[in-house]
Amino acid sequence: MIVSTQVLMFQNRVVIEKTKIKAPHQMKFSFQKRRCFLFFKTVADNALTADGGRPVREKESVLLKCGSFAFHLQEAEDKNEFECIAVHLYPDMLTELGCNEIVLLDKNLDMPQKGGIIFSQQLISKFIESLELYFKCPHLARNDVMKLKIRELILVLTQQKQ
Repeated sequence: MIVSTQVLMFQNRVVIEKTKIKAPHQMKFSFQKRRCFLFFKTVADNALTADGGRPVREKESVLLKCGSFAFHLQEAEDKNEFECIAVHLYPDMLTELGCNEIVLLDKNLDMPQKGGIIFSQQLISKFIESLELYFKCPHLARNDVMKLKIRELILVLTQQKQ
């Protein structure tokens, strides 16, 4: 069950959202014309699995290509409420922002045709922490700030496997 959702907008579109979820819950996502970066801020070991994939652990993230995906969130002994941050990456927005690095990302990370790549990195955790200010004070999340945050995420991701 979804407990709460907060969103940050860029050019009148939801680009970043924070969702608190109570387990057990099955999350279904459809990213038909965009990519999505998901960061699982709090999740118990082996509580979250993607269809056909290994479990996603706490403070890991997944970069998904266009398509439909399902994640299964299981209740854990010590946790039953979890938090996920999603960053929606629209192709036209990335082009406008000059994020040509996304093409390099596919090549450098051997991005599968469908599905995603799991990242586990302290740098990504720090990036996610920096978003908390904007969830606490959404009036600060102006277009110019969101533009910089999206560029920052793309740059962080492209450096993961270099």
